[in-house]
Amino acid sequence: MIFNKQIFLYGLAINLLFVSISCNSTKSVIAPEIVHLGASSATIAWVSNEPYKGRIFYYAAGNSAMTQTAEENFSHSYNHEVHIDGLETGTQYIYWIGNNETKYFFRTEPADVKPFSFLIEVNNLSDRISTLLISEMPEFILSFSSESNIKNDYYQSIKPYIPLYDLNGQRSNYLNMEHQLNETDNSWMLDWGGLSLIFINDASKQIHFLDSPVAHTIGIIFQGKDQVFTKEAIKQSELHELILFHNEYFPSNKIAFVFIPGVNIKKQAIDTINYVQIPLVENKNIKKTAAIRVDVNIETTYAVLLDTGDEITLKLPPLKENRTCEECRRLASTGAYEKSIRAYQEFIINNQGHFQIDDAYYMIADIMDTKLFQFEEAVEWYNKLLSGYPDSTLTPLAKQRLEYISKYADYNYEPLSLFERIRRVELLQSKNSAVDKDKVLNKTKKIIEQYQDAAIVPVIYYWLANQYRNIDIQKAKESYLTLLNKYPDHPYSKAVWWEIGDAYYDAKNYKDAIEAFNEALITIPASSDDIKAQITRAKRNLRRRHLNIICLLIPVFMAIISIVLPPVGIQFRIIGEAIISFVILLIIFSFASWLIAEQFSSITELIKITTGIAAAFTCGFPFSYVLANKVFRISNSHSKNKKIHAALFGLLINFICSASICYLTLYSTNEHYLTILNL
Repeated sequence: MIFNKQIFLYGLAINLLFVSISCNSTKSVIAPEIVHLGASSATIAWVSNEPYKGRIFYYAAGNSAMTQTAEENFSHSYNHEVHIDGLETGTQYIYWIGNNETKYFFRTEPADVKPFSFLIEVNNLSDRISTLLISEMPEFILSFSSESNIKNDYYQSIKPYIPLYDLNGQRSNYLNMEHQLNETDNSWMLDWGGLSLIFINDASKQIHFLDSPVAHTIGIIFQGKDQVFTKEAIKQSELHELILFHNEYFPSNKIAFVFIPGVNIKKQAIDTINYVQIPLVENKNIKKTAAIRVDVNIETTYAVLLDTGDEITLKLPPLKENRTCEECRRLASTGAYEKSIRAYQEFIINNQGHFQIDDAYYMIADIMDTKLFQFEEAVEWYNKLLSGYPDSTLTPLAKQRLEYISKYADYNYEPLSLFERIRRVELLQSKNSAVDKDKVLNKTKKIIEQYQDAAIVPVIYYWLANQYRNIDIQKAKESYLTLLNKYPDHPYSKAVWWEIGDAYYDAKNYKDAIEAFNEALITIPASSDDIKAQITRAKRNLRRRHLNIICLLIPVFMAIISIVLPPVGIQFRIIGEAIISFVILLIIFSFASWLIAEQFSSITELIKITTGIAAAFTCGFPFSYVLANKVFRISNSHSKNKKIHAALFGLLINFICSASICYLTLYSTNEHYLTILNL
């Protein structure tokens, strides 16, 4: 009877504690949202259950030594909104919130002349959305699925990285809570880089967005449901008449394409305007594709159906209905680089004065540079572009590549050619084989042996170190230190000890990480605050690991002692009662967890934690009960006081055992919860 009362009281108390802890899990770590991205600024927001002043650490990708900090304006708040200014255009940044170890990234809006891609979600992508975020690297996602209005883990998983929009505007739980979203008007415009997307449900409303067009590519998302998708019906529509009127008066900023709702994906080209029928709303028909990647360039825009590979043209150059030298482009995409170069050269000879001659020059240089690794010829074609077309939008890219090539032009480009071929081709071919990758890295080392004083050697050392970080951390450290010792003044050498510390930290080798970070404090005193913060995290994680071992030994030791103390053994009846209690607590915890499911990163995590904690407060009872009775030699003839003492002792050791198993559960599932508990 005492045993059953213990289970009931303990289960009730721990259930309340569990709900309390889960409800407060947003204090330190919660998935943030990108609520604004500009060319030089970003705004990141999140919500917590306790007020504090939000702080974000960030740095440009590949430059962790230049970590900066941004804070929100309010001293203490539940709703946190941190604005970051002074960012570089079209640059990826890594960021994290306060002491939270989870790192995210975002990319600032590109310059108007720079190409970029975004994704259109036609049907619910579910868990594919995170994979596509990594594989396609979109600037933002535009969802035409009704699921985008539902709060679920799939959409929450991408919001820390890129904005999510639907037909009504930005999908943001934070902005919705702050009443900053307008749900009443479906007419709005999304400007991104050189693209303007106009969302309307009434053709006449597009006029309000076209008073002063500046984008090089303009598209319309028409939400009207009565438009018939035939050539005759479209030509007679008010929408088409207004677009023709606009294109006549703004020939340099024409509306290039229109998305119209429908069942299947179709295309009609009418008066140089590309109309595309696309399932903007859910319907009962099975869709052929769930996602579309839209590639936006200053002269051309294409939509690629990711599930079928089909390509739809949304915008073409002004002089022809087909892209300049389409055959040249096709040959390059199939790997026929020599034939592609000859085709581009023929195009230049036969089309003098054509508006895209500069593109042909650049493509020849790029193929020579990044595909064939013939750098002397690449330099020649890059210079032809610069001298003949100094105002081309491709000139900055050409200058950037010329600077890189000229910096490592010694030995007649031979070490550069060998390294670029390995980096761009051979490493990718070996990514699925550890043996092949090791051969590629050994081949890279031979470049250093053969050209020991080549200008590109420090770059190769740094590249090798980064490749080894996830394979062999000792080899990574050797490459980093060789770089530091041989080239102490090289820009890559400055943060070598910090890189080594991060490598050890990522490998969970916290002791060596702390030693490396201490060295970094000496070499990079300007970043001492960030390095000290990393040392603190490493010490904390080391302490957690030691505590995890202790927590593992406690229940094991208690179980062994309770069994081996005379009388040896344990009653199966008590184990049966513990199993019943486990099932009851599991049901209670599962229900409590379901109420706050959004606090967990996944369903798997929810199941692990609820099962682990339910086990924690039942597994210890049989052994604590038996151990207490054996220690106090309890029998039916003993006094009531002695039985109470035994019960209290049993509760005490059971509490210790339960706390240990809870810690083991949280440590093995997600250390984030230990951060919340300040452990």
